[in-house]
Amino acid sequence: MDESGELPEVGAGDLRGRAGKIQDADAVIAGERDYRVPYTQSLEFFSALQRQEVPSKLVVFPDEGHWILKPQNAQFWYKTFLDWVATYVK
Repeated sequence: MDESGELPEVGAGDLRGRAGKIQDADAVIAGERDYRVPYTQSLEFFSALQRQEVPSKLVVFPDEGHWILKPQNAQFWYKTFLDWVATYVK
């Protein structure tokens, strides 16, 4: 929220524009069928992190949307996330 108590408007390229300011490791996980956040934005964000040499990992599920729901994919999602946490959160 800003000083007026309003939520700031977030543009489509918001994370991509701030990628240059991110220094901490990041895991980017996306579904190709996500209509809320197009997975191409995740690819652009990940590419920006890689160019900045920020430790980062990309996982794209071609058969998932905004939520990773298929049991096999969800299991992989959790393993990927927990491995990332074990590596970077100390």
